[in-house]
Amino acid sequence: MKRSLMFLLILFLFYNSVLGQRNDFQGAVYNVGIGAVIGAGGALINKGKTEKAGAVFLKGFWQGGMGGYLTFESKRMLRLAAQNEDWKWYWGSRLFNAAGSSIKENAALNRDFWEQWHFNIGFMRLEFHTKDQFLFKPKVMPVTLYYTFFATIYADFELNNSLRTSFLAFSIKRKEEWGNWGGSAYLGLFVTAKEYSDYYPLLSHEILHLYQAHDFFVLNTLMHRPMLKLKERYSWVEKLSEFIYLEAPAGILRLAYLYESNRAVNYYDNFFEREASFYSGQLRYW
Repeated sequence: MKRSLMFLLILFLFYNSVLGQRNDFQGAVYNVGIGAVIGAGGALINKGKTEKAGAVFLKGFWQGGMGGYLTFESKRMLRLAAQNEDWKWYWGSRLFNAAGSSIKENAALNRDFWEQWHFNIGFMRLEFHTKDQFLFKPKVMPVTLYYTFFATIYADFELNNSLRTSFLAFSIKRKEEWGNWGGSAYLGLFVTAKEYSDYYPLLSHEILHLYQAHDFFVLNTLMHRPMLKLKERYSWVEKLSEFIYLEAPAGILRLAYLYESNRAVNYYDNFFEREASFYSGQLRYW
């Protein structure tokens, strides 16, 4: 019941609050609000039996909001990268986004905000555990690995853009029948048309889509309790979880994107596309 309520609250914020994000204030409210709700709701779901609900809620709320604010700043840095055509903003943005995602995850798991950090590189999730003792745990993200495998077959690896953005970047020759197609984002990577591989607004646009996936990954925390029970019952689940991180919430993101596309009047009448355009500037590749 608590999980269903949590999910409904998240959907309510997505579709009824500041979906337009017409200015940075609305963008901040949206990102901080989502972080706070996920942090508070997740913390209650993962609350210990002897802990007081009020204290747990407040802790999850402010920590999740803090993570949401860092997420907002990471998205604003993408705009600065596009405006200044400066790759350093991309790396600063990645660090802020990873920190924000980590703090939101810790909040939803009812942890202190500094207990665990993660940074995604390609199909690897690099976890840094800092409570009691420092532990480094690299994990494979299988769905991202799947997309990476096919990208290496059908597209050309772009070393320059990969180093520039810190994401795996690929390019492909644009065919005329693709119309205005300039780029596309998948889990952990993006692909651009070769003629637009140096077009910073497009790079920022596709990276923002990758950040949207990061926003959804925190929903994995809602399955923390059921996963603990599975680990206790099946030893192989515990062994797999040591080196595999399943990006299950990516499916929720895909369904939400399709829902927005089906109700849209035009391509950019879609929350996810509007957000990507807001933080990257107007794309022009026609």
